[in-house]
Amino acid sequence: MGDSFQGTDEISVQPKDSAVPYSFTFPACSSAIANDGAIPYGTTIASAEVSATKLDNGKNGTTALIDASSVNGDYEVIVSLNWPSGTGLGAGKYKLTFLLTLSTGAIKEFDFLRVVAENI
Repeated sequence: MGDSFQGTDEISVQPKDSAVPYSFTFPACSSAIANDGAIPYGTTIASAEVSATKLDNGKNGTTALIDASSVNGDYEVIVSLNWPSGTGLGAGKYKLTFLLTLSTGAIKEFDFLRVVAENI
């Protein structure tokens, strides 16, 4: 089983990795005036779109790197990652972009720039 995103951790994807699940949590603020969460107070995640981009060449790596993604509960997105293969892909750094549609219909974007595909 994969790991959960822990704020400053880097995710390492290695050759032969296939559908390794990672959990990303986007908690709501604790009150209407607090600034201690990722999404506004009183909202939940209704749906999520996750895409991937290889940072050194800007190529879309979504179909190569991401096996699947889904919303799990009110504040969690599960993303299953593969070793990226395909023209111009493979080893390197990747950015995951999360487009979260909230229960209010609002859309919030989050970028995660710490996915590294490497043979270690």
